[in-house]
Amino acid sequence: MTVKKRLILNVALTVGGIALILVVSIFATLKIRSSVYMLTGKSTPLQVKTLELQQMIEKISADLMHLGLSGSENEVRQISVNVERDVKAIEGINKEIQTLSVQTSKADVEVFRGIYKSVMRDVDRKIQSASLFRTETVNVNAAFKKVEESLSAIKENIDKLNVDARGVVTSAQESSTSLNRTIKKLLTTQLILQDIKMSILEIDSIKNKYKLTPLKEKVKALAGSVQSISYGKGEPEIIREAKDVISKVCEQILKDGGLIAAKTASFTDGNTEAYSSLKGNIHSSLEAINSKMTEFIDGFEIKIVKENENMESSRRLAYSADTINDTGNSINADIKELNAGVRLVMLSQSAQELESVVLNVNRTRDRIVKNIQQLKSVLRQARQDSMQKNPDLMLKAMESVGMSIEKIIKAKKDVLLSDAAMLKSMEEIKAVSLKQSKEGEQQVRSISQKQQDVVRNVGNTVSASLWPTQRP
Repeated sequence: MTVKKRLILNVALTVGGIALILVVSIFATLKIRSSVYMLTGKSTPLQVKTLELQQMIEKISADLMHLGLSGSENEVRQISVNVERDVKAIEGINKEIQTLSVQTSKADVEVFRGIYKSVMRDVDRKIQSASLFRTETVNVNAAFKKVEESLSAIKENIDKLNVDARGVVTSAQESSTSLNRTIKKLLTTQLILQDIKMSILEIDSIKNKYKLTPLKEKVKALAGSVQSISYGKGEPEIIREAKDVISKVCEQILKDGGLIAAKTASFTDGNTEAYSSLKGNIHSSLEAINSKMTEFIDGFEIKIVKENENMESSRRLAYSADTINDTGNSINADIKELNAGVRLVMLSQSAQELESVVLNVNRTRDRIVKNIQQLKSVLRQARQDSMQKNPDLMLKAMESVGMSIEKIIKAKKDVLLSDAAMLKSMEEIKAVSLKQSKEGEQQVRSISQKQQDVVRNVGNTVSASLWPTQRP
């Protein structure tokens, strides 16, 4: 081979080597550019967006849980704005991730929308139930106040009537004692009067003047008995009048020229006209005062019967007053128990606990109604018609209480259902958040691995591009 050919061959090999180096360099540069673009334009932004998505998922999960714990409409509105903003942000991140990588999974926004609607529904039900509870609690307290006011009015009237009744009993007892004492004196006076009449009959039947002496002593004793009957201030005038008449009759029998003297004279002269005239006058006086005493005694006995009736009526009222007060105290105690029971309804933590509380509440309410009906019956028996309206108002108030309690119980049942649904939603939020977090972590690891592969490929490419220049 000539020198010329060798030179040509060397030139050709040199040009070919340079061309090969150029091609390898261009290929390496393009491959590096592609890898750098993949690293800076795709992989890193995707990693950033994936991390942003995880943060937004954590934020919307926290907001949904906060929403489930909301206790007012204002708080719900504020948190709802945040949740809706979170949803839109997740949608935007999803679109950006989809642009960067079709293969990368994105967050399921519809799942969060569904949970959001469920939580909103349950929270709204809970807030409405709480509002109803406050309203019905006010109604219950107002009804209880009416019952207590009616009880207070009844107790005030009954206490007054009870005092009056005890006064009537005392007055009736004193009056009855006084009337009995007066009747006893009049009856004693009548007995003396009857003894005098019997003595006159004995005088009339005597045929021997010597037998008149014992009768004279008997009449003297009867006159003394009449004087021993006391007559005090304030006692009926008939007692004094009867004593005076009988004393005068005794004097007419015993004095000189009296009935016994006329009887003695009749044994001597046989003239009975004076004796008969005196006897007739005495008999008339005795009959007149006896009739008057009998009339007074009959009137007093009627008064005693009336006083006894008043006393018995007052005693019945006093007994009824005790029953009414006892019943009223029971109603007051049960009202406090029922009021506490209504609050326990809203504090119940489970359906079983609620059922037990409702059972006690219904029993207490039924007991109150029964006692009010008993109160009404006792007032009717005590003939206190003017107070009958109070139990009627109480029964009407208890009807209102019953309706409010039923609404509160229904509201609490709704709250328990809402709480159960809310708990389910919270678990779903946690599960979705955990799932999205795991997927996000997997994607971040996958992106990091891809980035490492890109860097490795770049290094390999650079090494490959330098290979031709490294030959000996």
